[in-house]
Amino acid sequence: MAIPVVLLIASLALAAFADSCNQGSCSEDVNLLQIHSKGDCTTSGQDPWASGTKIACCQGLQKCMDQWDNDGNWYYKCLSQCSQTTTTSSTATVDPSHCTVTGEDPYAYASGSKIGCCQGLQECLGEWNQASQQWGYKCASKCSMGTYYPHFDTSPDYLNISARAKGLGGNGGNLSDNFYLVVGDSGGCAGGCGDCCKMQYDVANLMKKYVADRKEANPNSELLFVLMVGDNFYWTGASEGRFQATWKDVYGDLTDVPWFAIMGNHDIGSSDPEALCPFFGPRVTCNETNSHLSMCGGPMPYSNGTQMYASNQLNADKGGVDPDVRGNYNMPDFMYYYTIPELDFELLGLDTNWFDADGAGGNGFGPNAGATATGDFCGGVETAKASLEAMKDASFAILKDRAQAAASKNVAIISHYPDDFQESINLRKDYLDDMPEKKRSSARVFNFYGHTHTQNCEGYDDSGCVDFLTGGSGGCCAMSDVPAGFVAINWGEDGFQNVECFHPDGRCTFWSYYDYSWWQDPAAPTPSTPAPRATSKTSLQIDVCNHTNDHPQCPNYVGYRR
Repeated sequence: MAIPVVLLIASLALAAFADSCNQGSCSEDVNLLQIHSKGDCTTSGQDPWASGTKIACCQGLQKCMDQWDNDGNWYYKCLSQCSQTTTTSSTATVDPSHCTVTGEDPYAYASGSKIGCCQGLQECLGEWNQASQQWGYKCASKCSMGTYYPHFDTSPDYLNISARAKGLGGNGGNLSDNFYLVVGDSGGCAGGCGDCCKMQYDVANLMKKYVADRKEANPNSELLFVLMVGDNFYWTGASEGRFQATWKDVYGDLTDVPWFAIMGNHDIGSSDPEALCPFFGPRVTCNETNSHLSMCGGPMPYSNGTQMYASNQLNADKGGVDPDVRGNYNMPDFMYYYTIPELDFELLGLDTNWFDADGAGGNGFGPNAGATATGDFCGGVETAKASLEAMKDASFAILKDRAQAAASKNVAIISHYPDDFQESINLRKDYLDDMPEKKRSSARVFNFYGHTHTQNCEGYDDSGCVDFLTGGSGGCCAMSDVPAGFVAINWGEDGFQNVECFHPDGRCTFWSYYDYSWWQDPAAPTPSTPAPRATSKTSLQIDVCNHTNDHPQCPNYVGYRR
């Protein structure tokens, strides 16, 4: 990595300046590029940026901004004290028409002069183009995520799902008529591998058949909602148009009920590049002044700390794309919970992508990778990873908080990774460990995740399967990724959720994409005459391996990262 020369100079100068600064004689904040040695500082009345790089004011001076030449050009001078008509760098009240706004470079002006960041912003040094090793500055309210403050509505069942539930509130039927479905690693159409759209449609149509058959056998049958455990948009995340092509078109009438989603590693790729570092270009900012609005929490907001958003996949009122299509697609934040008291049910959506940060976008944030644009927008890999860590911490805080509250006896946890990909952490176990001991025996906690593209039960208790690997819903990565399918969960008459259908039940599982095809396009195989498929190493490399290091058949497969 090329390091700017000014950084090398700065590191020597900072060491020489450390003693005087520690004794409190600094007149301004120390940052990476400030140079304070007596032989190399800007004297009184001079511009600290005159050389083209910053030469800090000498000891006892401070930066003062004003229109020094009365020509509309704002810049700094070093003075012993800023007058009432000038401003310091930390409290600048700059004419907004002559200051640098969020996400812009304060040096990117034809005049060659620096135009300072607008009030409340700071200069952030970053590598904004990793391929060309381009370092520079952007103005922003902060330079890294810091503490993550989730903003979502905690009002019970604000989508009114229970109004449709059978056996409740005067509705006919029984509790057992109600059910929900779970899919994972599903978003292959309009962005994934060559076969992935056919694969996604095959699973989607098996879902439709399951719902229709259930309705035919029992007219009171009621699909309440669908859960998604990440990698909802291959290869590199959601972009405009994808909610139509990858979700609405594929699942059809199933999208008439609420869907709840969380992100997987592919979802934070270059097609949704601003998701992890919204502070460099926020679309929505939530804080204590607007937390009562629906986009920031509504009547019962989870938090009121300042948090910015700029992700395509989040709810439309948080800046998400395709607002006219994705009305029932719910992702109010990267982590959240949703309760339905009438069904004694709670959903926890958690983001643990930090554990697989090097798999972001399929194969990382670095140059020429699936999340390169995400890394560039963040000003470098480390800033992007710091955001993921903050989001992971916020997710575990919600998990602990809701476990201690133990408000529901039926709990569904959705995240993206099996235990082996997240330091052997089992989210269900963590939830139960944090619950009041007296409530553990009366809780039915299900743990759903994907990432590995198959269907398998990975944990049991006395009720049956409780840890569901459901990454085989057709979005990735090859037709050899079987068994494929989804999960169906219903309610018993005792009020507990139960496994209604999961691998190896053939109603929600199949073992061959070649022999099974509900959806046909001209290029897709039929059960009687399978079409040739890309099976050579060269074809696999181009179609799959160049986009991900998650596929075991690829030479770049990395397996468990932690």
